[in-house]
Amino acid sequence: MVNIPFEIFDYEIYGYAALAIAAIVLSVVTIRRKAALSHWVADNALDADADEAMPLPALSVIVLTSGCDAELLASNIPLMMSQNYPDFEIIVVNADASESVDDAMTLLQVEYPQLRSTFIPDSTANVSKRKLGITLGVKAAKNDIVEVTSAKCRPQSDLWLRCIGRHFDDYTDVVLGYSHNDHSNDRGLGHRYRTFDNCDDASRYLAAAIHGNTYRACANNVAYKRSAFFAVKGFSSSLNLKYGDDDIFISEIADGDNVAVELSPESILVEHNDSFAYTSKLNKERHFFTQKFLRSRIPGIRLLTNVAYYLYLLLAAAGVAYPAMLYLNGDGEWLKPTVLASVAAVIYLIETLIFIFAKRRTATVLQSPRQFFCLPLFRFAKPFINGLLNWHSQQGDNYTWE
Repeated sequence: MVNIPFEIFDYEIYGYAALAIAAIVLSVVTIRRKAALSHWVADNALDADADEAMPLPALSVIVLTSGCDAELLASNIPLMMSQNYPDFEIIVVNADASESVDDAMTLLQVEYPQLRSTFIPDSTANVSKRKLGITLGVKAAKNDIVEVTSAKCRPQSDLWLRCIGRHFDDYTDVVLGYSHNDHSNDRGLGHRYRTFDNCDDASRYLAAAIHGNTYRACANNVAYKRSAFFAVKGFSSSLNLKYGDDDIFISEIADGDNVAVELSPESILVEHNDSFAYTSKLNKERHFFTQKFLRSRIPGIRLLTNVAYYLYLLLAAAGVAYPAMLYLNGDGEWLKPTVLASVAAVIYLIETLIFIFAKRRTATVLQSPRQFFCLPLFRFAKPFINGLLNWHSQQGDNYTWE
């Protein structure tokens, strides 16, 4: 038996054991999320030669032009039209009824006669234009499988649609892809936090989908069967909401077994936003508002995770403060306070390093800049920032009608 040169009380053992258990639980959650994405990439990497012979279903790509200018449309549509895919069509929905977009489409249709288009009239009111645009595209589609994206998104490869289409079979109704902001276009105040936050949110809903608990999709890179869309009457359950097409609707058509995730580098789209700070804030607030309508336990699990994290921080702080008090109130005894403080510091350091390296690996998978020293600070601040955005989301104009 080890001979300890100082007395250890039961409450001290229980306190430091609780700190260690909390660190283990948080590390398991972090590693499990990271492992889901890493294992997916390792097990499902695109094999161009093998997939070339694979039968692929016909696809209809619905491209929404909301917030997109004619220049972006003219540069991104040719990349979509040149996909290495046997049977697909592209339907551009002019969601803003923009004349410049119409002019760009006229020129594009000269080069690509098969390119189809429709528009949302200016007179449309009391309805979400995004939902209406998707609905128009789904109804106009000739094929049973539709891929929804934005004209602001740029494919990085001509294998994008092949990556998405390869997952569909008799049992798969939904494929969740991913798109990220053009990081070179976001250098404003807070860009490092936005990078962390968006990557962290994406890792949560993608890992949840891999584990069979789908509650959200990337709005600009998601595919599903028209039959699944019509089975739940499209967006009928959230028609009075401005948002919900990428979470409420997705959670309705996903049953855990009919969803596939696609994270190959060739499948990830790059999105251009003139003001990513504004776009990121708006998307966060939209999802905070719609989360209360989800058929999912994820919001509750997120709350429990945050509570567990802050309790862990309190235990870690107490694990250092307690031996400091022992030293200050003692008779110069330094060994016991030093050992106890070191135990708390080592536990905290190990858990933090696990978190950092897991997030860096996740960032690699999701093509996000890898960060290091700022990650613990962002992790600490995120629940407070989310709470503020959640409160603000409830004050906004979230309904098409009430």
